[in-house]
Amino acid sequence: MNRFVPLRVISGYTFLQSGLTIEKIADSIKKNDYYGAGLADVGVLYGCPSFVSEMEKIDKKYVLGLSIPLEDSFVIYAKNEEGYRNLIYLSKIISEEKINIDELSSHLSGTILVLETNYGYFKEKLAEGFDDRYLHLLAKLSKNAEDFYLGLEVTSKDEFAYAQEVRGFAFNYSYKTIAFPRIRYQKKEDALILAIVDAVDKDEKIDVKSLEGQMYFMPFENYQKIYTKQELENTCYILDEVDFKFRQKRGEITHFPVENAAETLRNDVFNSLKEKGINDEIHLERAKKELEVICSMKYEDYFLIVADYVNYAKNNNIVVGPGRGSAAGSLVSYALGITEVDPLEYDLLFERFLNKARKTMPDIDVDFMDIAREDMVQYMRDKYGEDKVATIVTFQTIQAKQALRDVGRIYEIPTHYIDMLSKSITDKMTLREAYKKLKTFRDLVDSDKYFLEIVSLASKIEGLPRQAGQHAAGIILNDKPIEEVLPVTVDFNGNYISQYEKDYLEDQGFLKMDFLALRNLTTISRCLDLIKENKGIELSPYEIPYKDENIFKTIAKGTTAGIFQLESSGMKNATKIIKPSCFEDIVVLLAIFRPGPMDNIKNYAKRKNGQIKVTYLNKELEKILAPTYGILIY
Repeated sequence: MNRFVPLRVISGYTFLQSGLTIEKIADSIKKNDYYGAGLADVGVLYGCPSFVSEMEKIDKKYVLGLSIPLEDSFVIYAKNEEGYRNLIYLSKIISEEKINIDELSSHLSGTILVLETNYGYFKEKLAEGFDDRYLHLLAKLSKNAEDFYLGLEVTSKDEFAYAQEVRGFAFNYSYKTIAFPRIRYQKKEDALILAIVDAVDKDEKIDVKSLEGQMYFMPFENYQKIYTKQELENTCYILDEVDFKFRQKRGEITHFPVENAAETLRNDVFNSLKEKGINDEIHLERAKKELEVICSMKYEDYFLIVADYVNYAKNNNIVVGPGRGSAAGSLVSYALGITEVDPLEYDLLFERFLNKARKTMPDIDVDFMDIAREDMVQYMRDKYGEDKVATIVTFQTIQAKQALRDVGRIYEIPTHYIDMLSKSITDKMTLREAYKKLKTFRDLVDSDKYFLEIVSLASKIEGLPRQAGQHAAGIILNDKPIEEVLPVTVDFNGNYISQYEKDYLEDQGFLKMDFLALRNLTTISRCLDLIKENKGIELSPYEIPYKDENIFKTIAKGTTAGIFQLESSGMKNATKIIKPSCFEDIVVLLAIFRPGPMDNIKNYAKRKNGQIKVTYLNKELEKILAPTYGILIY
C-alpha cells in the first residue's frame, strides 16, 4: 500500500469544474493503491454519500471535506461527529452567501483545516511579508481547529521553488506542511475534460482536441519526488485521526403534537370505523392487528402526521387521490381518511405495506391536485416549522444526447451531424451501450473518423453531474432542525433543500414523504366546479359512484383521454381488447399492462368473455387465480 492520501479531490458535484465521477475517484484510488482519499468539493457536500459507498466497496479509508471559498482557499475536514456538523453548517451558509472568515473560525471544533498556499492572499503576501493581523488570524485558526496544515501543490519547477519558501515560513512559525495537490481528473490527458466542461459552463467555443495537465492521480513515485516524506505521511495521519461514522441515524420522526400518539391513533381509528358504520368482527380484528404492528414499530406519529395533512387538504378544497401503492392495503389508512379504499373489500394485504420484518420506513405516497402541491408543502412548514421541512435534491447528469449537443455547440460542429448521431441512439442508453447494441449508431460512427471523434469527445463528459434540481414529490420532515443534522442548501425563498438524494436519506433516519402533484386531480376539481356552476349540482370527489355501468361502457370504447393511467395509446388498445365491465377489471388492466403479463392480454380477454376455457396449472391455484381466469397477473 502506498502511504499517500489525495485529500484535495474535487468531484463532478462541483458542477462543471471537474472531470471526476465518484466511481472514477474510487477506481483511481484502488488502481494506485493509495492509503485512502478525501473528498473536498467547493461549498457543497453533495457527493459525500456516494463517495462513502464507493470507498467502502474498495475497503479504503476516507475523510469528508469542504472547500471554503474565501480570499484564501481553505479546506476543512471532519475529524469527528462535531466536525461533520460544522461542515453541515458551513455548507448551508455558503449557499446563503453568508460565509466569512469569522464564521469559519468559530466553526472549527472537531475539524482539520488546511490552507492552500498556492492561491489567494497567502501567496500574494509571502514574498513581501505578512502583517501582524494576518499572522494573528493564522494563529487563531490553528488554535481553533483540531489540527492545521499549510497545503502544498507542486506541478512545476516554479512551484517547487515556491514550496521551499512556504516550508521556510512554516518552520519559522511552527506550522506543518502537507502534500495537497488538487485533483480534478483521472489521467493527465483528461485535462481536456476540464477544458470542455469549462467551455460548456461559460458557453464558449473551443478548438483544442488534446490536452495534458497535472491535476490527476499520479503514481506514488511521482509524489515522492515532489514532496517530503513527512508531507506525504501527514496525509495518512489525517485519516488515522478521523473518528467518524457516516452511516448512523441522525434524523428522527417528528412527534405529532398530542400527549399520547399511540392512544390518539387507536381512538381515531375506531371512532372513524364507527362513523363509517363498520363494526363487524373481521374489520375490528384487522384494525387491532394493524395497530399492534404500527405501534410496536413506533410509527404512530407518522400515521397521525399523514392523516393530518391529507384531511387538511380535503377540508380546504384541495382534491386528494384515493390512495396509491401498498398503503391502500391498510385499514388504518382507510379509517384515518388517508385512502378511500376498504382493503378488505378487495382482499388487499396489510403485510405488503408494513410488517415487523420490514427494516425500512413505510411509504405512504399521496396525490394532490398539481396546482396545490406547493400549498401542501407550505402547510407542513407552517405547522412543524420551516427549519423542520426540506425538499429533496436531484441531480441532472449529462446524458448521451446532451453530451453530443454540448460538444457540437462548443466545437461548432454542424448541427445536422449532431442530429444524425443523436437520432440514432435511444434515451437512457450510454454512448458505449449504443455502440454495442445499436447497429445504426455503430455503422454511423464507423463510417467516418469525424463521427468517431465527436462521440469520443462527448463520452468524456457523459455521466458528469450538470446541475442540481428538486425531486418532484419528496419532502423530509424531521423532529429537530434539519440544518443541524443534514447538509442543506437554501433557495431564494429561504426554504431548505437537502444536499443528499432520496436514496441516501433513509439510512440516516430521515422520514421522506412523497407529495405527488397530479394534473388529473386538478381536472376533476375543475369539472366538479363546472358542474356546480352550470347545473347547480354539488358533488364530492370522494363520493362519486364508480359502479355505474355507463362508466365502463365508455372506458371499454377506449375513450379514456384524461383518465389517470388509462390514457396512453397502448393502454387504450388493451382497454378495447379486455372491455372492462367493473372496477376489478380496471385493476386488472393496470396490473396486466406491463412487461411479462401484457403477453396475456388477448388470452385474458378471451377467457373473460367465455371464448376459451379457463384452465389452471393445478387445482391448488384455482382459488387464488379464479378472479383472473387462471392467469398469473399480480
